[in-house]
Amino acid sequence: MVILIIILSILAFLILAIFVVSFVIYLRCFYNDRKNKPQAYAPISKPDYLPYMDEMNALLAEAKSIKYNEYVYIKSFDGKKLAAKLYFRDDSSPFIIEIHGYKGSGVRDFSGGLTEFYRRGYNVLLIDHRGHGESDGKTITFGVKESKDIFLWIKYLNERFNYPEIILYGISMGGNTVLNVSKMDLSANVLAIISDCPYSTPFDIIKSVAESMGINAKLLKPFIYISAFLFAHVNLNNANALKAVKETKVPILLIHGTSDLLVPYQMSVEIQKSNPKDIDLLLVEKAPHGLSYVVDKELVVSKLFNFLDNVKQKGFINFK
Repeated sequence: MVILIIILSILAFLILAIFVVSFVIYLRCFYNDRKNKPQAYAPISKPDYLPYMDEMNALLAEAKSIKYNEYVYIKSFDGKKLAAKLYFRDDSSPFIIEIHGYKGSGVRDFSGGLTEFYRRGYNVLLIDHRGHGESDGKTITFGVKESKDIFLWIKYLNERFNYPEIILYGISMGGNTVLNVSKMDLSANVLAIISDCPYSTPFDIIKSVAESMGINAKLLKPFIYISAFLFAHVNLNNANALKAVKETKVPILLIHGTSDLLVPYQMSVEIQKSNPKDIDLLLVEKAPHGLSYVVDKELVVSKLFNFLDNVKQKGFINFK
């Protein structure tokens, strides 16, 4: 009897330890309480960003000066209110859905992209991920649930604007998200996907960040998956861009800076290798995470619109 009590006590302790470690990981990786909400709207001030601070501030100011027409809302598959800013030009223009990164915001992460596409006559839908901005929720799922949300934003545009031409453009976590949308049963009016500095899988990016902090993520891997399952209610394997792009229904352009200290550019290289037929890759020398447009605007803009021109030549997109 004493031995049984000891065994049960040890099991209870182990279960409690697993629970506590998993919950701490949830708080560090998946939870976004948004108390530091203003940080999502200000340029990142890490050392590798500092040389570009003036240009980032200028781009952000210009993006904020563009007036959106309205905030629009939909319900997610699990009942959460999702929000987006609609920048509408006219019925004949294509829509670009711009999808920001982890704990970021659309106006900051797309301060260059919003202005670039809006000035060229595009309609822009600048979304707030679940757990960000004006959308409901406090849990980030690294593209698992977010990709389902983007599918519903596509449905919203189709129903409201009668199947307009749509391009998806994601950055960082948004980049992984749109790559996972690529395998879905998309309507034929979704014509192309642009993914800037995406990670290959959720565990790969968590591992990369943890190791940069001197933490052995491989030892924590079981706890990371348990945390995602127990508290975020997702299987992280369901946001595997390496697998998703093999089933893409549309052409994909990847953009990645070679000086990215957050998401190593080799992740984009591996994603491109998963489906070289349908994926094009632009590497931007010396660009930190998410700053390819800032570091070499001429190169990035040229590649972007050459890529979209190739889609246009196939008879799909009615660009101005």
